[in-house]
Amino acid sequence: MKNSWTKEEKATFRTQHPIKYPIKQLKHNCPKANVKEFADLVFAADYPEYKGLVTIVRRPKGTSTMETVASVPAEEAGEWLSRMHVSANADYYITKAQFKAAQTWDTDELFALNAIWVDIDAHEKASNCPNPEDALSLLSQGLEIWTELPEPNIVVYSGRGFHLIWLIGQCAASLGFMASEISKHIGNAIQNLLTDLQIIGYSVDSGYCSNIAGLTRIPGTFNTHANNYCTCEIRHSVRMSLVEEYKDLQFYSKKSIATSEPCHRYMPTSAQDAGSRRVDALLKLIGLRENWEGYRDHFLLILFSACQMAGYSNEEALRLALKANTQLKPALSEREVQSLLSTAVKKYYKMKNAYIVEKLNLTADEQAAIGISAMPTGAKKRGKNQARDEKIAAKRRKENRMIMRFHILGWSIGAIAKKVNRCYNTVKKRIGELAGKLEELFSDRELRLLFRQRAKRIVEKLKKCAASISFFEGLIYYADMSKSSISQSLVKPIEYQLEYSRNHRRNRGCKDISAHLLERTRCAE
Repeated sequence: MKNSWTKEEKATFRTQHPIKYPIKQLKHNCPKANVKEFADLVFAADYPEYKGLVTIVRRPKGTSTMETVASVPAEEAGEWLSRMHVSANADYYITKAQFKAAQTWDTDELFALNAIWVDIDAHEKASNCPNPEDALSLLSQGLEIWTELPEPNIVVYSGRGFHLIWLIGQCAASLGFMASEISKHIGNAIQNLLTDLQIIGYSVDSGYCSNIAGLTRIPGTFNTHANNYCTCEIRHSVRMSLVEEYKDLQFYSKKSIATSEPCHRYMPTSAQDAGSRRVDALLKLIGLRENWEGYRDHFLLILFSACQMAGYSNEEALRLALKANTQLKPALSEREVQSLLSTAVKKYYKMKNAYIVEKLNLTADEQAAIGISAMPTGAKKRGKNQARDEKIAAKRRKENRMIMRFHILGWSIGAIAKKVNRCYNTVKKRIGELAGKLEELFSDRELRLLFRQRAKRIVEKLKKCAASISFFEGLIYYADMSKSSISQSLVKPIEYQLEYSRNHRRNRGCKDISAHLLERTRCAE
């Protein structure tokens, strides 16, 4: 694999191929996502020595032909993508890495690496298959509990499934074998989680994971197969070290091979060190307590999980648990211990110090003696997680306010989905959940203003209408201005023809159609 591209060669190429940005077309349609932020983060300018070319391609709907759109320097990709014209009749892709040559994604021309990419597909959806957002939520819980993988930097909802992207410190193509191994290993771990958690309908695309020089879908473009837009969610910008992650992977893999135990999950050496310390602490606890009634089963399960965390094979962990059981009063039989740990043998349980302290009812003296404490080591992490959760909650609340504001003003669900860069079903679900919680999102003054704007639009529509009209086809919210409470009512669709309304007004003596409408539907009550 070649990876040489001198500064002189790069400068010559850039001079010969100046950047030409897309010319805005008639009815210009840009990607419906912040592709500039996405590309600027992936191909960050913090390593200028690793700046090659990225290629953008399109595939017309119903064909398998890839057409090159442009090849641009990696540091300019974000600006170029934000200006390009995209069509709903084609799929658009960009190379996952950087290359020495233009109009290629051939491994032989690979120049630099930027990230680890994992694709979770949902090609054959079952009736009980969760939507991508719910599937990712379940998967994230599993990643946090059963692995030591960091949170992915970027999540791209491809239209059917989703891509998980872990940014790495940009490096030369000669380290491609490391990226390939880590990508495949993470893919295997996630596939195991999908199976264990019974997330139906989703599977890891192994070919996508192993191909570090391939293509990936551009956020904000249309997926012609799924008939949906591709959206993007950026979570954080902290990059991991490719070399360090590979060292940890090799260490754990060698231990698994030596014990004839398959390596199913990602386990860095830092976690193994913590597991070893926990095993030593639990063995110390045996000598401090005399009566283990009520805590014996919990202790054996915690000890077995600590051994797994430390890199022990299941046979070694079971052997140590049986030995420890003989020192507990009252002790279990060997068969009872094996039955107790039968589930833990198949699954990997990650237990926090707070859980151990609670289940074993450790006193302050015991915590100090063995070195296991829920505080203060967990306080800093909880504070960090709390700050992150608050940030996510604030972002979610802002988005919910936007969705419900447009909904109250009469926007369609499809129009709202395009505006907030969410899929149709997600927006529909949000509206259903928030329909009775408007007071939590808006003040009374804001609601009065929104309803007033909606009423004005309705009146203007009625005055201008020269044909039959139909409105209020969904949930209609109205406010009792004399009260602080907000009510919700379902108004049936009403159709008026202009000639009919005129005749009816003459017979009833109504002043205008608006007054007649209010009288018929009793919306003002």
